[in-house]
Amino acid sequence: MRPIDADVLKELLIETLERIAKMPTMSHEEMHVIAACRMHCEMIDDTPTLDYAPVVHGAWMFTVDHPRERLGFFACSECGIGVGLKTFNFCPNCGAKMDGGKEHG
Repeated sequence: MRPIDADVLKELLIETLERIAKMPTMSHEEMHVIAACRMHCEMIDDTPTLDYAPVVHGAWMFTVDHPRERLGFFACSECGIGVGLKTFNFCPNCGAKMDGGKEHG
């Protein structure tokens, strides 16, 4: 599944409608396109929305509690919560996907 912005899709359909409506003459096919665009706009309005949260991308950062300590831990770049080892592919606290950070989003 690929969540999309339904408002942007509807705007594209409306732009198509407006572009066709400005034509001096319309063919039978163009009238069908207008009807289809209107129908699709109604379908978009009637479709329920998903309970969706975007993926947050993060990275494990090695952190030392105190400058004189040699032992440290790995902390999430998004929430700062630490874990002993970076064995998780996601942060158990905030759910960030540990794939290297924002540049992978």
